[in-house]
Amino acid sequence: MKKNPLAPLGYFLGRYHVILFFLLVVGSLTYEIYSLSVITNTDPSLNTDGYQAQVTDPTFDTATINKIKALRTRSDSSTYILPAGRNNPFTE
Repeated sequence: MKKNPLAPLGYFLGRYHVILFFLLVVGSLTYEIYSLSVITNTDPSLNTDGYQAQVTDPTFDTATINKIKALRTRSDSSTYILPAGRNNPFTE
């Protein structure tokens, strides 16, 4: 009877599949962490594709600033009245 030439490989994978899976996952995560580390630690001035980010003048919307200034402080008393039987959990 002819033996299957892949039988030793099947035996090896069947016996060590958990360890091989663990090594594959750890190796993949190590590679991803290393890649992200290289990308985040690269100096942006060494940009090789010629792209230069456009810097815009930051301005704030005056309507939004006025809304923020109109907000009350924590020490201001609230005029909101809760329905009967309800307690405000935010009162001190």
